[in-house]
Amino acid sequence: MESELKTGMGKAIELVPGKSEEYLLLEFKDNCRLWLRGKNDEPIAYIEAAIFGNEMHYGYDAFTAEVTKFFAKVLNIRPDHIYIKYEDIIA
Repeated sequence: MESELKTGMGKAIELVPGKSEEYLLLEFKDNCRLWLRGKNDEPIAYIEAAIFGNEMHYGYDAFTAEVTKFFAKVLNIRPDHIYIKYEDIIA
């Protein structure tokens, strides 16, 4: 499963101009206890994406859609339970 997520993230990052799997660093933490809307009875994904040199956020919408799609498919998580936090790393 981790390999499938890595492959999907590698493809998704290419939707951000100038980015590729070559510059992708991933960390997976499973068995975290996350609560959403006062409940923790369904799977939740919290994803942090720190992207260097893209202050205008080009490709973020497409990246978000792709990541949400394959996390939902691979991990069987409802899209409204997948959160992506972006951090801008200024060039």
